[in-house]
Amino acid sequence: PGGGSFNNLQSYAFGGAAGDGSDDPARAAAPGVHIVDNVAFDSLTFQHRRFAADLDYRVETSADLDSWIKVWETADGETAANVVEVSEDGDFKELTVRLDSPAGDAIAVYFRVSVTLKDG
Repeated sequence: PGGGSFNNLQSYAFGGAAGDGSDDPARAAAPGVHIVDNVAFDSLTFQHRRFAADLDYRVETSADLDSWIKVWETADGETAANVVEVSEDGDFKELTVRLDSPAGDAIAVYFRVSVTLKDG
């Protein structure tokens, strides 16, 4: 309602400014590359609200924007093998999740983060 790019659920889940939306772009998920033993892996960094039992996060990837494959979800926990970095930022944890296979030179990789508000 504050004119930002996030709706209310997104502001709550990713830490945007619900009142004015001024920091929404800074809280958006960011794709990147994570290097392990000189091998590049596509990765995604995003904000995950701490202690939010009412939210389920899910990171997915696609090569064609049609079929999506789960990379990580809240139930996997932050100690899952493909969670390569976790840092705390107030009420949020910033997670970096990487794909299991090395980055391809000519293959586009798309990420998305979905957040579901649990019933109850």
